[in-house]
Amino acid sequence: MINLCPWKRENKTENLVTPPKIEKEEPMEGIKIFAYGFDKAGFEIPMMSIMLENVGEIEFIRFGDSTSIDHADGIIIPQGIFEEIEFFPHAFYGERIKVKWYENLLLQLERQISNMLKEKSKWVCFLVDKIEDKVHCEFDTQYIPETDLCKRILNEFKVGRYLPNVQLPEVIPKKDEFKPYINKYGVAKTILKLPDNKNIEMQVIAEAGNVVVGAEFRNRLFFLPFHTANRDRSTAKLVVTLVTNAIFDYRQKHVVELPAWLDNFQFGAEENLKVKISSLIDQRNKLENQLQSLREYKAILTTSGDNLKDIVVRILENFFKLNIDPIDEKHEDAKIIGENENILAVIEVKGTKSGIKREHINQVDSHRDRNELTESTPGVLFINNKMSISDIGERFETEVNKDQIKYAKNQNVLIVRTIDLLFLMQHLEDNPDRDKEIMELINSGGGWLKADSKSYAIELK
Repeated sequence: MINLCPWKRENKTENLVTPPKIEKEEPMEGIKIFAYGFDKAGFEIPMMSIMLENVGEIEFIRFGDSTSIDHADGIIIPQGIFEEIEFFPHAFYGERIKVKWYENLLLQLERQISNMLKEKSKWVCFLVDKIEDKVHCEFDTQYIPETDLCKRILNEFKVGRYLPNVQLPEVIPKKDEFKPYINKYGVAKTILKLPDNKNIEMQVIAEAGNVVVGAEFRNRLFFLPFHTANRDRSTAKLVVTLVTNAIFDYRQKHVVELPAWLDNFQFGAEENLKVKISSLIDQRNKLENQLQSLREYKAILTTSGDNLKDIVVRILENFFKLNIDPIDEKHEDAKIIGENENILAVIEVKGTKSGIKREHINQVDSHRDRNELTESTPGVLFINNKMSISDIGERFETEVNKDQIKYAKNQNVLIVRTIDLLFLMQHLEDNPDRDKEIMELINSGGGWLKADSKSYAIELK
């Protein structure tokens, strides 16, 4: 369900401009480490790669860069860079909390992290500061356990976490390889609750008093306590250098590499497990594609022009299973086509910062004229109105003027705000006959299709 709470939780996908490429020297032979998103954490990042003797190269990758991180041998990521928690005043409810998160980018990197962790030779390290899984407002609490990549990976490994009620004592490294890093940057702000599962290989890396604040899983996934007030370039270089050296030394002592010739011996269950894993991966990819499509549909609340039209056409074709002719001839329109190639309805798609005007309805009628159709052929105006409003609840509250509803009815045009379309989809997503339902609405004679979380109906005045 869509959250109509007075605060806003926002899927932040815009304004990710392509960052400038970081210059680098010719890489030396050895491993390739990515330090990802340190710029988003407020660090001034080096423009040159770092070369570690007998280890390899550390390259800083800017937040939102298109580089595939699973090409690296290791990656270091500051926790919290995929979410933004802001406080802002509200006219009726006092101070509010707004949570924004880069959901699409997060999911993309989560898949790449998952690919990395399948390979024994690769590793991932999160630098953990203060993890907030819930934020408070005056009247309620909003839970946000999946708005950052670190949170989602912790969830996958069933690792609980909570914030201490008092300042934790000095962090003590439990593995000698991490002493230089812990002594410099190992300040604990979050307590980890490791899963009680003997089948998972895990080790405690650091403790504060009698609680765990740093851990590793399968010698591939590391969570290290981290806090520093310094965000200059030299600090960024020192942090990633200490982390890389610690993990490199640790893995050299703990990772057992199996030679390829051992694969000549197979347990009976190995092949069956490989087949099951492959099937699960295929299933996950299919579900992720479906999930991505649903997320993209919601962009009809933020787009206009060709982008808006393309998404509306995809919704009509893929969600409602209608046959659409999207040829627009330089107009923002399309047609619903019947089995005999006849035109069942004409469609106009508009995005506007204003309200719904008579001229928008007239454009639907002009579309009919261009196709030499009479008013007996229904028209649909899909309109993303009041685009400057960036809140689901406030967008829903926008109204269609009664005169425009009456005029649309007289013109056999159905007005459908994009917020109405989303709510209609929510009602019909489990209905196998949703194509028939939407066509029945389109053929009802015009007006305003008004939808909310509880119901949908056509208003005629």
